[in-house]
Amino acid sequence: MRINTMPAPLPQRAPRLRGAVPRIRRQPIRSTSIHEVGYDPDTRMLDVKFIGGGLYRYADVPPFLHEALLIAPSPGRFVNERIRGRFGCHRIG
Repeated sequence: MRINTMPAPLPQRAPRLRGAVPRIRRQPIRSTSIHEVGYDPDTRMLDVKFIGGGLYRYADVPPFLHEALLIAPSPGRFVNERIRGRFGCHRIG
């Protein structure tokens, strides 16, 4: 029996959202990788603006994850482990 040794494909980069993007108010956060975080509980959209300049919008994020992100000891690690790859995402800036 032959075992497939090919690595899993890397996820594609988040597509850039075009056109008018509804504004979500963001707040600064203490992090070495994240500059600001915003959340709209009505639409369950989460905005994450990274220090490197990328602004990403994640869809259908439950409120408890936004709250946990705000108090996480490492917000960057939290986004990588609990949000990125688990929710639909577009780059908006």
